Amino acid sequence: MILSLQWLVAFAPPGESFITCDSPITLSRPVDHPRWMGVGLLTPGAEKVIPLTRHAALLMWDQTSSREIRFGILERDRLRALNETIVRSAERFACGQAGRSFPVY
Repeated sequence: MILSLQWLVAFAPPGESFITCDSPITLSRPVDHPRWMGVGLLTPGAEKVIPLTRHAALLMWDQTSSREIRFGILERDRLRALNETIVRSAERFACGQAGRSFPVY
């Protein structure tokens, strides 16, 4: 199932980093997905984020027939949005680079 998803190995821009939390995989709820329905690995439109190191993360999207893995550097605003999503999925702990703060609303 995991191998059938679209993959992107994303790198943080220079001077920035990914955070991680006690939830190893973060799932984002698609915008048009009903609130009463759960979100899982195969939910269409759900983004899956797995921080690998403070400099890299694996992002996965919908299923595809392609086995291509893409690589790229994220923009700072996109990295910040991902880090906020990761913090919101934390059960108890979130870890990041010392001296950085990530506001959670």
